[in-house]
Amino acid sequence: MTEPQGLPPGAGKGRLLSALHAASPQRRARLLMDFLQEQLGPRLGMEPAEIGPRDNLMELGVDSIKAVELKGLLEHELGLELNSSLAFDQPNLEALTGFLLEAAQLKAPGTASPPVPPAPPPSSGTEEALSEELLAELLAAELQALKNPS
Repeated sequence: MTEPQGLPPGAGKGRLLSALHAASPQRRARLLMDFLQEQLGPRLGMEPAEIGPRDNLMELGVDSIKAVELKGLLEHELGLELNSSLAFDQPNLEALTGFLLEAAQLKAPGTASPPVPPAPPPSSGTEEALSEELLAELLAAELQALKNPS
């Protein structure tokens, strides 16, 4: 697999934690997000840049087998012991990145996760589409808010 931009050569072989420690606190979230996209993209049959920070991992195709593989990879790379339900508890890359940075003690406790800078748009130029189900939920919530303004 290719290595994420900004990681030293061989970083995909257990050096992610060292690279994160060496990076500035402002860069860590982007570095970890890039790593996750690079690892998940090929496993999901996607280009890494197609995986958005808030895309639901289960909807993208992360099943229980891929979740266990991801957990094992992250345990190896970060030297952490992680819960088997990691990918289900942290449903998108933004949540997963924040959780992992905190678990690896790479951000100060009690501080908000640094915002993850947006990744460059996919080279295909296609816009990200929401699922029909998600659109229906968003529309229903908006209609409910209009009916019952606070």
